[in-house]
Amino acid sequence: MSFVTKLYKDKRFATLLCLGFVSGLPFLLTLSTLSFWLSEVGISKTNISFLMLAGIPYSIKFLWAPFLDQVRLPFLTSFLGHRRAWAIFAHLGLMAALLCLGWTDPKNNLSLTFLAALAVSLFAATLDTVIDAYRIELLPDRHRAMGASVEAIGFRIGMLTSGAGALYIAAALSWQWAYTIMAGCMFLGIIAILKTPLTQTLPHLVIKPSRITFKAPFQSLFQQKYFFHILLFIFCFKCIDTVLSAMSAPFFFELGVSKVEFADISKVFGVILMVLGALSGGILLKFLGDLEGVILAFSLQIASALMFTLQAIIGYDITALIITVGVESFTSGLTSAVFIAYLSKFCMQPHTATHFTILYSFGSLCRVLTSSGAAYIADHISWTYIFFMSCIVAVPGFYYVIKLERKTAPLKHRKEQEVA
Repeated sequence: MSFVTKLYKDKRFATLLCLGFVSGLPFLLTLSTLSFWLSEVGISKTNISFLMLAGIPYSIKFLWAPFLDQVRLPFLTSFLGHRRAWAIFAHLGLMAALLCLGWTDPKNNLSLTFLAALAVSLFAATLDTVIDAYRIELLPDRHRAMGASVEAIGFRIGMLTSGAGALYIAAALSWQWAYTIMAGCMFLGIIAILKTPLTQTLPHLVIKPSRITFKAPFQSLFQQKYFFHILLFIFCFKCIDTVLSAMSAPFFFELGVSKVEFADISKVFGVILMVLGALSGGILLKFLGDLEGVILAFSLQIASALMFTLQAIIGYDITALIITVGVESFTSGLTSAVFIAYLSKFCMQPHTATHFTILYSFGSLCRVLTSSGAAYIADHISWTYIFFMSCIVAVPGFYYVIKLERKTAPLKHRKEQEVA
């Protein structure tokens, strides 16, 4: 444990905590926080739903990830290094977009508000892509899990700040000042970037400007023998987490859980356990190894779904509810860190940003499809069957992760040679 404490004191982990924070900060500022503001000024639900389309850059950021991998920014790249230059550029653009969004007047010029929200999402999605690549290249492979867990914790803190924090500021001051202060918080990421050493790009992988291509980054991942297996692994891994996170609120409502009980158990107690889970995920993957860590994550996910299945059978019981939410929240934090760390394993220079974004975007697509399917099924069968079915869908994931580990043994050997 002393080794873990010493490891987390490494300033690179402090950097990743800050970068996770600024990555999570803008996420709700174009979603729930923005929709609350729009509702307050009298914007119709239909128009609010259309404005939520401003978040589309998060889903398609893989389209410009090759650009972030290969294109050098004039002056900034030579002065700061490739990843740090793009990170500073994205930070500054995001700060400007947040200021513009906060000082728009949605009641009288909704179109301008939409454009500003779209700009926020565009720069935020770009920053996410750069941060993920920076994290993978900043840390040696043996610290991959720790880095993922720290970044995940920072992301949750950022979401809490832009969710509850922005609402508190808006209530005390105004929406304009809420968004202005959120923009100011982005300075934390800039300071963290500037105080961290450049990431090391392997000399033989540097791309010359005349050879920039948007085809090679995709081909280098799609042509890997393990690519199809990793897609199947991602689907199985995201299934339970998606079903539980998407359907827990309506499930608790039907059980008769009050708003206050839901807030206390899920949003306070649950968030604390998520943070503990994220820390544990990094530690477990570090000491257990990839295969054992992912199998443990799968097992905990199945245990969480079985707890929800049992809760559906028991009905409303506050003690059982606390245990169910506790197990699910801890598991959610742990699996999130494990998922990010494990995907990072398949990302190779010089296409780190592209590879990670493609794999993570597929996970997001699985989340959308699974949550939509679960909502439809919920109207036709009982909660007990929904939660138990998610367990069955996740079981093949054990097989796919074992296959992945066998197929990626040469990849691990190649990475060790590159580091040497």
